[in-house]
Amino acid sequence: MKELLFGTAGTPISSADKSTVSGIKRIKELKLDCMEVQFVRGVRMGGKNGRESQKDG
Repeated sequence: MKELLFGTAGTPISSADKSTVSGIKRIKELKLDCMEVQFVRGVRMGGKNGRESQKDG
């Protein structure tokens, strides 16, 4: 393993709202490396949010 990644378990509480995209934006602002995203009862992210999260991450 070359490096350790540091992130949060879910959307940070300091995010603008509880959405995945808002969490990804906040992770970037905090200069963290990753964020845990759980899809417990299926993936509930449409194409628009998926593309937006790729752009921001």
